[in-house]
Formats: sequence, structure tokens, C-alpha cells
Amino acid sequence: MKNKFLLAISTLFLLASCGSPVDSTTSDGTSASHDTSTSTTTDVASTSEDSSTTESSSSEESSTTETSLSSEESSSSSESSTTEETSTSEDSSTSSDSSTCESTSSSEVEEPVVDKPGAKPELSSDGKTLTYGLYPQTYVSDETLIGELNKLTTSNASGWYLHNDTYYAKRTAKTYSTAYTFESGKTIVQGETYWFECKPITWNVLSNNNGDCFVLSSLLLDTHNFYNKYDNRKIDGKTVYANNYEHSDIRAWLNDDFYNAAFILNKSYIQETTVDNSAATTNNATNQYACRDTVDKVFLPSYQDYINADYGFLAKNDLSDTRVATVSDYARANGASCQITKNYSGYYWTRSADYSYNEYATAVGDWGHFSFASVAIEADCVRPCMNIKIS
Repeated sequence: MKNKFLLAISTLFLLASCGSPVDSTTSDGTSASHDTSTSTTTDVASTSEDSSTTESSSSEESSTTETSLSSEESSSSSESSTTEETSTSEDSSTSSDSSTCESTSSSEVEEPVVDKPGAKPELSSDGKTLTYGLYPQTYVSDETLIGELNKLTTSNASGWYLHNDTYYAKRTAKTYSTAYTFESGKTIVQGETYWFECKPITWNVLSNNNGDCFVLSSLLLDTHNFYNKYDNRKIDGKTVYANNYEHSDIRAWLNDDFYNAAFILNKSYIQETTVDNSAATTNNATNQYACRDTVDKVFLPSYQDYINADYGFLAKNDLSDTRVATVSDYARANGASCQITKNYSGYYWTRSADYSYNEYATAVGDWGHFSFASVAIEADCVRPCMNIKIS
């Protein structure tokens, strides 16, 4: 009897000393129930924590997922290391209001790389140009390097290959003319595959207001159609013309494919811009094909931008070297139309709809004049601009 009494006392003492059950928190203070199914992997991806067993949730909460933060972020924060994003089927569908372009990449939540060329704006000593971002530009001619690149099998989401801390892209040539050559003088052979080095992009500084810079690419970096059809569309019951910039293919490409590729190392300097697409910015103040304003990270200059003397351009529609731009090696291999006698200058798009026809947009010609081009043409080039803050 005495032994049973002592056993009961000991049991009560042990239960009291155990206290409350331990909660599901890891040793570094993060929740143990991470669901990483919605995380998007990119090339400069931050290291994610290992996910633990997910706790059961009610059917009403089943649309809510938790995105895991990187271990670097979680160790530096005293707040909860889990952010919740409510994801419904309505949210995941594409909105008919496309006036705002948003990147589909998760790279904006990652730590930017700041110690590599192209990762941050570098202003020239005269203040006229700066370098920022990366893009395939120069043909690789070194046979040893080409042999090493040909052994690579893994590329990033943009199709770029990383070799010795430098990105390269390969392209099967679809040259506009068999007479074209690369900058090195090598003839571009139709159907042959070439490698191109992704180099820092050089931008012309059109204005600089205490570090708030409006910049335009110096080279014609790539080719792209304005829109892939000549047909008009109906969106929200309204007619959308083929030369509508808001709903154009080129605008979507600039703010997704180009934006996420060119600024893979660091997007933090780029400012969101409300872009004026009114008729006043086109080649006719009563242009019926002008569209709504848009909100973009990267965009095309308007017709009026290219006759703005404050930006360094000739203030009228005439032949002018102030608007002439050279086509990069990469764009030459990608089908760009070039003027050989004008240092491989090319045609490139503005964002302005032509006032005469609904299937034409205004372009800048290879001699710096203006023309109108069919929106589905793929031989015209892209010369992006953007607003960035460098100080």
C-alpha cells in the first residue's frame, strides 16, 4: 500500500514538471509548417529553408498557402518568417485591365547581387551614358570558349548559360540578309548556331534630375513585333485596334521577358512609370488609335519623345543621326533589318500608333527618319527606355 502511494506521488510530480506541450516552432524561430508549393525558382534564387510537416487546415482555408522566406531573411528578422498569400482562382486568372504590367517572377523578393557588372547603374564620367542590366550582345569568336560553351547543358529561365561567372546565350541565325556580318566582320550564316556574351547594357541618359534618370538603350538590343496580328479585338466590349500599345505584344514582352532577363542581378533601381499614351504623344494630336495610359517598368519612347530637343533629338521629322541606332550582333542574328552602309543601323518601334491606319505603328528608320510599320513585322528592333533612381 505504501509503495502504491509513493508511485502515485512520483507520477504527479513528473506530470507537473513537464509543463505545456512544445509548439511546432523550429530552433531558429520559424514556423515548422511551410508550404513551398507556390514558390517560383529563379536564377539568383535565395536559399529556401527545408519545409517541415504541414499542419492540417480547414476546407475554408485551403486556398491559402504560405511562401517560405530564405534562411538569410529569416535569421535577420525578429518577426514571423512566414508570409501568407491568399490565392484564389479569380486572382490567378488574367485581368482584362492590362494598363499595369506586373512581373510574373518572384525575383523582386530576392537579395540583389551588387558585386557583378550590370548589377547597379554605373554613370560615365561625362554623365551622358550609364551601364545597367545584362543582355546578349556580342558574338563569341573564341573557338576554345565556344567549345566549352557547347558542353553546357543547363540554362536559366531566359535560356542563358552561366560559364565562369558570365552569362551567354545561343541563337540559331535567321538573318534578314545573307550579306550581313557581325561586328567582327564574320558573315552570319543562315541556320548556324552562334554564342553571344551577355554584357552590361549601355543606356543614353536623356535626363538626370538629381539622380532620377530617364534612360534609353544605346543599341538596338533585339527584334520583336508590335502585335502578332492585324485584326482588331474586343476587350470588355470595346474595340482594341492592332496598333494599341496597352494591349501590344511588345509591351508585354518588355515588362516580363526582357525585364526579368536583363535585370536578373538587381531590379531595385528601376522606377515604375505612368506612361502617357495620349494622342498628344503621337504624330497627330487627334489620333483616334491612341490608347489609355499604362503603368510600366520598361517601355518604348513615343513619337514626341524622339523629336524632343531636350533629349538630344532633332525636333522634326527628318533624316537625323540623333535618332540613328546600331543593331547589336544578337539582333542581327535574330532577323533585324539593317542598313549596312549606315554602320548597321536599323528600324525600331516607338509606342505610338500611326494615325492613318489601325494596323500601323510609328517606327524610327535606319537613317533617323520616321515611318509607319505594319504591327506584325518581326524585323524591326526594340530600343527600350525606363526611369531609374541612381541616388
